[in-house]
Amino acid sequence: MAMRERVPFASLPAEVRAIVETDDFIKAYALPDSGNYILWTRNRFLGKQQENEFSVELGRSLDREEREKMLPASQKLALKVRGFSIVKGFRLEEGTDCLYETYAVCDPESQQTVLECEQIVFVPTMRAIVDVVDDALDKLMFPQEYAGWSEDEKVMHWTQFLYRVRRQTGETGSDPNTVFDTALLEYMSSIDPNIRSIIHQVLDRLAGMEVVSAADLNIALKKGWR
Repeated sequence: MAMRERVPFASLPAEVRAIVETDDFIKAYALPDSGNYILWTRNRFLGKQQENEFSVELGRSLDREEREKMLPASQKLALKVRGFSIVKGFRLEEGTDCLYETYAVCDPESQQTVLECEQIVFVPTMRAIVDVVDDALDKLMFPQEYAGWSEDEKVMHWTQFLYRVRRQTGETGSDPNTVFDTALLEYMSSIDPNIRSIIHQVLDRLAGMEVVSAADLNIALKKGWR
């Protein structure tokens, strides 16, 4: 897929720069079709990125309702993944207003949704839909595969998983330690009910990969997993 080019802060129109604090600016993209700009800024209250669409024509940011009205209707795609039908849609994330492209993976006969997955739209390069759906299907089958692994394989899996998730979180302008929340614990426990028995080994290896203090990681984990 084509790479989406970022617009440097200094290259944004003056009326766009005027609504953004320089210290809170993360990135911006120009939308050729509409002439609008997508801005990512730090939402200090949420500890996450905030997405904002600025209309040059109107001279202001669009509100959530306006953006939702502009979203394309859901459509059934011609492609299939492992025999499953795909229905593509869009949604704005609650709180951050980040735009996601969504995929409902449906049984071709019953038309029942087997699973749902998604990817964020305003990134340098979106993944191919086939790859996103393929990964989601793998995750659906993953717990059975995971159960047959050795302890070392399980530790390495979670180390690599946390490394990716923390890096992605940091790229949005958030503190990587915010990944250690109850949602993460629930997810990891759904795969491995005994995750607490190996988590300290995971953090030791993660500290080596990130070149950070294992003690600090353990403190952050304890705060989030109380």
